[in-house]
Amino acid sequence: MAGKYYHGTDFLNAKKKKGSSHVWQAILKGRTVLQLGLIKRIGDGLSTNIWKDRWIPRIPGGKPIFKSEEVTVEKVSELINDDGKSWNIQKLNSNLSPMEVNEILKIPLGRLDQDLWAWGEERHDIYIVKSAYRALAKQFRAESQHHQGVAQSSTIEENKLWKKLWNLSIPPGWAHDMASDQMLNAKPQGEGTKTKTKTYWQ
Repeated sequence: MAGKYYHGTDFLNAKKKKGSSHVWQAILKGRTVLQLGLIKRIGDGLSTNIWKDRWIPRIPGGKPIFKSEEVTVEKVSELINDDGKSWNIQKLNSNLSPMEVNEILKIPLGRLDQDLWAWGEERHDIYIVKSAYRALAKQFRAESQHHQGVAQSSTIEENKLWKKLWNLSIPPGWAHDMASDQMLNAKPQGEGTKTKTKTYWQ
């Protein structure tokens, strides 16, 4: 299967190809769940990309949030001292944020010969269905909170608009019409929808 569907790459980066079997398509759908919890355990750091792979526990997304133009490293191995058992503090501080450095320093070195993928939702690093459900539930909650935050932000902006309008030295009826127009224009208009244009002062 590896030679047929992801020759020259790895399973996590394999793409859906034209004519793929139903089994392979199902496997790719299941991979989406795996990607929520998989994380690299660092050995020599040679196969782990600092900016693309999930490898930093307790950091959202498992990888650095921002990559500046001044960075000089790409692989985790470049952040490890020659002894392979300690982190290069100078390179960490030069390329990553203090929060990220703090979490990276908690990652033990010298225990593995090479980097390995592990299931980060369990302490024993082994995938189990129960924790996969937890990972999905966590993602669902995060997305729900995001949408609720957007809706709450919209409500706050409308309240600010009303407050500004009522403080203007114009007749209340005009303020109501202006606010109604403002909120109407902020929403997508369907085809055939007509809006009335008002002139409030000459």
